[in-house]
Amino acid sequence: MDLSRKNTPSFVQKEIEHMEELVSPVSKKASKYVFWSFLLMPLSFFNLFVILFINPSSSRSIPLMAVFYAVLGAAGLALYREARFHHKEILKKAHGYILERINNSRVASESQKKEFTFLIQKQPIRALDFFIQFLEQENKKHKRDNDILNS
Repeated sequence: MDLSRKNTPSFVQKEIEHMEELVSPVSKKASKYVFWSFLLMPLSFFNLFVILFINPSSSRSIPLMAVFYAVLGAAGLALYREARFHHKEILKKAHGYILERINNSRVASESQKKEFTFLIQKQPIRALDFFIQFLEQENKKHKRDNDILNS
């Protein structure tokens, strides 16, 4: 789904911005964790490989360096797992926002609300697509209702 500012209607942009505000603190934290994990893991794995297989010498500092890089790699893996946890939290918050927004709609009918809630719960990967479809239907109904009132 293309969410660029040019192609997206303003009513959809507004809802997406509300959702981004809700998840932005968690997503910033997750981004930092991913950055550091992808920096630490390759660095430690590469250096461990070099120390253990390419340049194995009998120096006393080799075991200490190997332990250091192993701890660095473990820290990178731990940060990656934490980032995955935060990613799940982001999805949970976004789905919660979407479902709450659908259920609190004053324009949509109860059958529409139930239908979209069911679709989002059944296919959470496509939640944003369904949400945008809901917003478009809601906007069309809102315009029709206003046209009827103004006639």
